[in-house]
Amino acid sequence: MKNKAYQIAIAVIVLILVFAGYLSMKGKTSNGLIIGDISSLSGNTAYIGESTMRGVEIGKAKALIEHPGISLNVYHEDSALMPKVGIDAYNKLRDANHMNALIVMGSNVSMAVKPLAAKDGMLFIAASTLANGFSSPDDLSARMTSKADIESVPAVDYLVSKHYSKLGIIYMQNEIGTSLDSSLKKAVEDTKGAVKIVDEEGYAMDNKDFRTLVLKMKQAGVDSIYVAGLAPHTAIILNEADAIGLRNTIFLSYRAAEDPVLIKNAGVLAERLVYTSAYDVNGLSASNTDFVKAYEAKYGELPNGYAAEAYEATRLIVDAYAKCGVALGDAVAMKCTIDFLASVKNRDSVFGPFSFDRNGDVVYSFFMKTVKDGKFVRAD
Repeated sequence: MKNKAYQIAIAVIVLILVFAGYLSMKGKTSNGLIIGDISSLSGNTAYIGESTMRGVEIGKAKALIEHPGISLNVYHEDSALMPKVGIDAYNKLRDANHMNALIVMGSNVSMAVKPLAAKDGMLFIAASTLANGFSSPDDLSARMTSKADIESVPAVDYLVSKHYSKLGIIYMQNEIGTSLDSSLKKAVEDTKGAVKIVDEEGYAMDNKDFRTLVLKMKQAGVDSIYVAGLAPHTAIILNEADAIGLRNTIFLSYRAAEDPVLIKNAGVLAERLVYTSAYDVNGLSASNTDFVKAYEAKYGELPNGYAAEAYEATRLIVDAYAKCGVALGDAVAMKCTIDFLASVKNRDSVFGPFSFDRNGDVVYSFFMKTVKDGKFVRAD
């Protein structure tokens, strides 16, 4: 009888240990962590997309060092910065590759894919996504790009510091451009009259002739023009402004200006542009020097802000997985992951310390950059 009782006790202990092991692995699928990356690998933003993809790969390598033994796979798909293509990419990554966490590059694609990820209960970190409408509270989404409301402020502050007062805005008619246009208006209003918007003009993404818009800016008497567009658009605008004699005007933009096509197509005129940035490749922190060293060793060139965002997004996803497991449809893991995102405060990164607010919007420091001697550098 005693022997039988002993056997039952052992069996109970084994069951308890098995159940505890199950709980510890709850949310961690047998396939491990599978990250899907949807970036624009073709079209006008191929440089940004390729940089994003590279940043994910360097982030994966770093995460495997930080979490030895973890099962981690990454799959990449091209969105061509088109929402429909991005949705198709999402469905493929989910159904064919069994993705259980997501990185998406580009505001319009991120906005299109976000409802799908939310429905699936999937952790989603966006990159190069500044559209104000992406924000939502207390959920499984966050972004490594500050929203337009934040990024527009240092640009307007720069105008005030340099005593420019008559601003014109040329913006893409999509989530990126309209968000920046709206945010610039708010930032200008906060200057209490030091800066005024004297003209604003929208354009379609496929526009290649900006002469009429630039002429309107000249007629309005602008002393500064903010281009809420992609680098190819900005290069054309710089050339056409010079052609009509608009040569005493400063041009401003946001992080998407940092693309070799700007220098290639605008030449020395690119030096008239200043733009907001949060990433300094020359930063001396250990986090950044490790990132730069790994990136340069693999790709033979220095990283940029797009790669930096994707790098940190990847590490963040893996950290969340290591702590919480896969959020995909698992209530406990989802709650743990949401709490994890909310806990990100002054996290060390290649940008310096960053935090998420309750909407998953990242907050970090900005500075201004420009072009000098064919290179992107800090502005004075």
